[in-house]
Amino acid sequence: MQKPRFQFFASLVIITAVLSLFLPALLNPFLILHPTFSPFSDTMVIHWPKAHLMAQSWQQGNGLPHWMPYILSGMPLAANQLAMLSYPPAWLFLFFPLEPTFNLLFIFHLLLGGFGIYFLLREYHCSTGAALLGGLTFALNGKWLAHAAGGHVSMVGAIGWMPWTLLGVVMLTHGVGVPTPRSGHRVIPWLPGLIIAVSLGMQIVTHTLPVIYTVYLIAAVIGWHLILSLKQTREKAEPWGDCLRSIFWLLLYLGAAVVAAGLLGAGQLLPLLELIEFSNRSLSPAQAAEYAVTPVQLVIGLLLPSAQGGHELVIYLGLIPLLIVPFGVSRRQPWSWFYAALLIFTILFALGPETPVHSLFYHFVPGFRWVRTPARIFFVGAIATSVLVGFGIDRLLTTHWTAKAQQWLTRLAVVVGATAFILGVGLAVGFGQAGRAAIGLALLVPLGLIVILLRVRGRLSGQLTMLLLGLLLYIDLASFDLSMMKFVPLDEALAQGRPAAEFLAQQPGLFRVYSPSYSLPTQTAAAYHLQQADGVEPVHLSIYAEFMAQAAGYHDTEFSVTIPHFGDQPLDVALKDVEPDLKLLGMLNVTYLASAFTMGLAGLKFSH
Repeated sequence: MQKPRFQFFASLVIITAVLSLFLPALLNPFLILHPTFSPFSDTMVIHWPKAHLMAQSWQQGNGLPHWMPYILSGMPLAANQLAMLSYPPAWLFLFFPLEPTFNLLFIFHLLLGGFGIYFLLREYHCSTGAALLGGLTFALNGKWLAHAAGGHVSMVGAIGWMPWTLLGVVMLTHGVGVPTPRSGHRVIPWLPGLIIAVSLGMQIVTHTLPVIYTVYLIAAVIGWHLILSLKQTREKAEPWGDCLRSIFWLLLYLGAAVVAAGLLGAGQLLPLLELIEFSNRSLSPAQAAEYAVTPVQLVIGLLLPSAQGGHELVIYLGLIPLLIVPFGVSRRQPWSWFYAALLIFTILFALGPETPVHSLFYHFVPGFRWVRTPARIFFVGAIATSVLVGFGIDRLLTTHWTAKAQQWLTRLAVVVGATAFILGVGLAVGFGQAGRAAIGLALLVPLGLIVILLRVRGRLSGQLTMLLLGLLLYIDLASFDLSMMKFVPLDEALAQGRPAAEFLAQQPGLFRVYSPSYSLPTQTAAAYHLQQADGVEPVHLSIYAEFMAQAAGYHDTEFSVTIPHFGDQPLDVALKDVEPDLKLLGMLNVTYLASAFTMGLAGLKFSH
């Protein structure tokens, strides 16, 4: 009776921990998640206009829209994953207000990912407590929450399904080739196949990046499983035929599950593949390496986290999880070496040009020419870290440490704890950096090491150790997560550009607007049903990008998520010395220019 009760308690802890991050939205569901580190949120800039269009089209009896008229002089919507037209949870936009639905999607996917890791660790026969702390580590991971705060709704959704695909594959490796007790026939692993098909299919209809990561993660898991199977067959002198048959059935079932996932996501996948041929998404090596981390940024990002550089450079895995991770690597758990190698690979890949790993993947591994920001590989690193945390907790709770091991661990803990304390206090006192990062380094690391040492020396019970480490882990991750999150009302989110939008909405006729200074944000224009020649969209037609480079006068045809291409300059002044071609803009039915600076071009009439 205690085991189901403890599992219910573990579930309640994960739910409560995630909900605590969204307390303002629970008290007022019509607030929208915004980042504290940027004035822009992709929830509003990219997702809200699409959801707004979907809801209006459906409620007017016109079904789901397949064309987006508001940005880039109109663009395909059916092929756009960020619209999530084929994603069932996103259909809530059709029936409920947008703001609470966005909050619900964030909460749902964070819980989904946390429980995915929880059940994955249970599949590895970890205790409920170890699975709980692993699930918490992933659900509250700083990298994931940085992108949630930044408004990456579809990406956060796809990441939430990744642990479930991994769970299905691991279940498949455990179940294929195992005969039933009565008949001796192999069990058809329908449940693992279903989990793989659904979770991978849901990623396909939400975001490409996690799909690429997941596919290669599946390949790596299968590869490691084959190595372990062949090793076991040789050591136990088992028949090679049985091993090969097991491998054959494993690959067959896995292939069927992947094909099923493709069929589930076909409504999104087929239009997307067609659009890609006409997009400018193929990246140069320099563009693909954008937002790689330097060695200095790596150390700072892991130990002294800050979101000031934006969500792309956030790589925080947690101080307490990093203290537990080394205990998760042991000879008794051969899969721990796989996840340790995966974490090391994450770090090397995220360094971009600093190591050859990213370049090798860019040139030789299909799919990575379309992927920017190497630091996003820390989504995979978060999975590896969470699993190793689960393994580490179980090892701390079950291992009897020798006197020599206790002695060495004590020395190491004293050195590491004292160093962290001195660095944290030094930053706070000597450099005036008394923020969350310095305080966390000074306090969390020593406290975590004290709890671990007391457990290693047998001074703490297993339950108390798990409770204290769980509390420190929550304080560690949640305090950083909350530093990146704020909630604002819709009226505030639509405030920028409202005077211009109100003026333009009163003008007669059908026309488009072009802003060389981002004076009319996409969400504000969409709220007033204004059509724009510019816009923000990660995937757009290459021919349109080339045309706008000429029409807007900046002549830069390299890939950019924005049209126009602002480069590294502030948006309101980046193009102030650029003269657009009014005739070419007129071919797009551009009638108004919304600019933060005066444009003294012949043929323009000033209005304000």
